[in-house]
Amino acid sequence: MNAPQPNVDPLAAAIRRLHALGLSLIPIKAGTKAPRGKWKDAQTERRSVAVLTRAMQLNAGDGLGVVLGSVSGGLCCRDFDDSDLYRAWAEAFPDWARVLPTVATARGFHVYFRMVDPVRVRKVEGGEVRGEGGYTVLPPSVHPSGVVYRWAVETGADGFPLVDPLEVGLCKSESAALSLKPTPIDPIDPIDPIDPVDPINARDAIERCAITGAGMHDRQTLTLARILKLHTGIVTVEAARSHFETWWTLNKAKASDDDDFLAWDKFERAWRLAVQPIKGSVQRGVLARIDRLPPVPEEYGDDRQRRLVRALAEVHRRLNGGAFRLSAAMVADALGCSIPAADVRLKRLEQAGRIVVEHRGWPGEGGKGRARTLRFIPLA
Repeated sequence: MNAPQPNVDPLAAAIRRLHALGLSLIPIKAGTKAPRGKWKDAQTERRSVAVLTRAMQLNAGDGLGVVLGSVSGGLCCRDFDDSDLYRAWAEAFPDWARVLPTVATARGFHVYFRMVDPVRVRKVEGGEVRGEGGYTVLPPSVHPSGVVYRWAVETGADGFPLVDPLEVGLCKSESAALSLKPTPIDPIDPIDPIDPVDPINARDAIERCAITGAGMHDRQTLTLARILKLHTGIVTVEAARSHFETWWTLNKAKASDDDDFLAWDKFERAWRLAVQPIKGSVQRGVLARIDRLPPVPEEYGDDRQRRLVRALAEVHRRLNGGAFRLSAAMVADALGCSIPAADVRLKRLEQAGRIVVEHRGWPGEGGKGRARTLRFIPLA
């Protein structure tokens, strides 16, 4: 006869698990979405598990909330008020929908992620992006309507992915409107006949990245960095500095902060984050045209492994040696093999020292959600 299983308090278990992931948690008053008592302290310092558990014991029925922003490791939340809009996003960005922790609410969904510089509150189509200074309600809390908040996509052991919400379609932008399909071939493009990326000169970059309203400083800084780094051929951040200073002189009056030092620091961080051009994924375009790439030496193994190496070498060239994200599913599609086989091929390259994996990614259904962040190491 099996021994009886101990009762597990789901709220206490949630507190322990989420606190271990670095979140600043607060109690939510039973039957409401409002914090119980003042919570200013939780915006700068995390309460202990013991303090949180005791508060819950004193107020039976209370729910659980998380303070967003820096205190929770840069945590942000995309609040989809409209379930249909969430599902449209999930269909357009299936890899991200499988790995970004997501909560089903009474009428929509909360999608969680981390940012280097968390936003405060930004209104977007069908909801908002919440960050610094805000909070949201977490499972297993009960909505005032009686609906129980639940995890539609659970948090993994690595917690909450660090992403740019523009890149993954969580904010309405040029990036959000992009299809995941490779850029179509333009046979007359003299710049890059394999995966054309429209060249943009620095003057045009400065004009298209103008700050014209509130809340645009961070977004336009990142866009400027992406264009200068990936469309103009500028290799280093110092080489881009004169163009940044021209842009900053024209736009600082409308920026969120007119401090020159902080603005340059923001641009340097944006430069490090800029690994994708503004018109799509370099690696997807290269993989889609893998058989048109120049050959590599024969010592790389079988034909599929040689094709993979020449694709990685080409992405390395296009991104000036920068890191990029690559999933086994993307490799499998390009090589015509299974996802486990593609995963083994990437591991073999890592063991041989031809790639350095900077981040393992977050696992998703069938392995499709795990996208490594890696750098290719060319032959000396």
